[in-house]
Amino acid sequence: MKFFTKCVTFSKRIADYDEVHDIPMIAQVTDCLPEFIIRGMAMASFYHARCLQLGLGVTKDEATAKRYYSKACRLNPALADELHCLLIRQRI
Repeated sequence: MKFFTKCVTFSKRIADYDEVHDIPMIAQVTDCLPEFIIRGMAMASFYHARCLQLGLGVTKDEATAKRYYSKACRLNPALADELHCLLIRQRI
């Protein structure tokens, strides 16, 4: 269970970055392209939503999970679709 607790903590921290203000600042500080920062935020949002949906490492909260799934889709629809397909095929 410790793995999921750490996953929830880390993914929430990344997923909760502000899309408008934090991405440019992170890009400047890390010298990373904004598209990769957005991809990381989308992935964190998806995994955080999954933990919330299943109650892994956190209290189950499907309403909040939907918000994080939506954020993942908004940030990077292609990645969210890819992760969803992997989920359906039970690869993740």
